[in-house]
Amino acid sequence: MRAIKCHNDQQVVTALQEANRRPHPTLQIQAVRWLKKNASETKSHTSLVVETTSNQASNNIIQQGFLHDGEIKTCERYVKEATITQCFRCQEYKHVAKACIKEVRCGYSSQQHETRMCDKQGRIVQTPFCIPSRFYIWSKNTSSL
Repeated sequence: MRAIKCHNDQQVVTALQEANRRPHPTLQIQAVRWLKKNASETKSHTSLVVETTSNQASNNIIQQGFLHDGEIKTCERYVKEATITQCFRCQEYKHVAKACIKEVRCGYSSQQHETRMCDKQGRIVQTPFCIPSRFYIWSKNTSSL
């Protein structure tokens, strides 16, 4: 897949609108940007935020997909206010590891060591914030296994 370079927004908008002309003939893209500021061409996967001029156009893209490089990409609504920031040093929320001053806590075992150093990786263990469940701190599936 070819990378989308967002440094020239109007050129990207024009190319994406043209690629989607057949499935979305009335699509008008207002802006495009990477979800993460440091998204680069070296990453194999990342999220692109596409802002449209109408709710109907956004809904059509979500329902029917978005064409890029000959592939239909799945889309979902992006609400910035709904994003969650989690620290992967202490596993708590509302801050990031770079700014963390709390004790290190493993995401697998909840013990006081870095997650990458854990010998329990891949095994389901009890976590400090999900007691007595059986999922990891960052798991999207919070139902009991």
